[in-house]
Amino acid sequence: MKAWFEEFQDAFSAIFKDRAAFSIMVLAIIVYGLLYPQPYLGEVVREAPIVVVDQDNSVTSRELLRRIGAYDTVQIAGSVPDMVAARRALQARQAFAILVIPEFFERDLLAGRSAPVAAYGDASYFLLYNTTMTAITSAARETGAEIAARRMVQQGKGARAAASIQPMTVTAVPLFNPQGGYASYVVPASVVLILQQTLLIGVALLNAGAANARHSVRPFAVLTARVAAYSLLYGIWMLAYLVLLPVILGMPRIGGLLDLFILGVPFILATIFLGLVLSMVLPVREWAILAMMAMGIPLFFLSGVAWPIEMLPQWMQQVALVAPSTSAIPGMVRINQMGASWQDLTPQVATLWILTAAYAAVVLAGLRLLRGRHGLPGQAVLDS
Repeated sequence: MKAWFEEFQDAFSAIFKDRAAFSIMVLAIIVYGLLYPQPYLGEVVREAPIVVVDQDNSVTSRELLRRIGAYDTVQIAGSVPDMVAARRALQARQAFAILVIPEFFERDLLAGRSAPVAAYGDASYFLLYNTTMTAITSAARETGAEIAARRMVQQGKGARAAASIQPMTVTAVPLFNPQGGYASYVVPASVVLILQQTLLIGVALLNAGAANARHSVRPFAVLTARVAAYSLLYGIWMLAYLVLLPVILGMPRIGGLLDLFILGVPFILATIFLGLVLSMVLPVREWAILAMMAMGIPLFFLSGVAWPIEMLPQWMQQVALVAPSTSAIPGMVRINQMGASWQDLTPQVATLWILTAAYAAVVLAGLRLLRGRHGLPGQAVLDS
């Protein structure tokens, strides 16, 4: 047992002695935790600029603009005389949407005729497009409903005006994201991927390279000690990211710690053993950084957060399961932000344990191959 603790101490101290590993497994985690959520703390887009081409210049058109300006998500940046000037403002990024109010807008409304307005949005930035279009559409509907109600009152149908114009009222209740914000949506999923990628890179950096290979008469002790050392560090980081960070940032977190632990343990173990597999495959340890940086965005998409995984081809869904994050990201979000229990996530927990066993078997087979290559029956070679 004393020898095992010595191996554990060596493995844990190696994280802080190796500059590259320390930068990834410690400094990067701290920097990501402090800086990554900052751009999203506003939760929702506010004061997105809109330019207006008001060809009617009537009381009703000005009322429509007043309603649009009342939304804190958009801002009337100015009025221009024609579409040429409006397009110029859009191309210069001085505005992200154009509202065109046609001539005779008020006259057609008062006469009971349809009076459409035209809205053009910059769909290359979907958040801004959705924000501006929602504000314009909502304000137009409110204006139209008010004019229709006023007309019905003038016709002596005041008692039925509200029910006729809006026969059904919808009360929207945002579950698990009360603010309806972007941070509460993207940050909990992203931090799980950050944990995985930094752990994979760190383990590969610490264990790759045949030049650093050493012989050990205690292969099981060395392997388990290293796994325990990495697990201890990332267990702390997981609690910091998934428990403390939501509290500090004011994001929803209603999951139980036991459920988080039951899912988090196989996630960390599967990631560590996958990192050990990479350390045996990559001939140069720095390649781990390049490989994981290249795989970051694809793995995020394959997790089903940015795009529903059900919409992906079946073969892609199956291939995605080889990455621990594919099961861990939706599982962690459901536990931490939605209050699910680990029993609700039995498939994800089982998949992570299967990955742990599979990658551990590959690691053991690789160590046996290295042992035979070095001509050391009964011993193993582990990278130090």
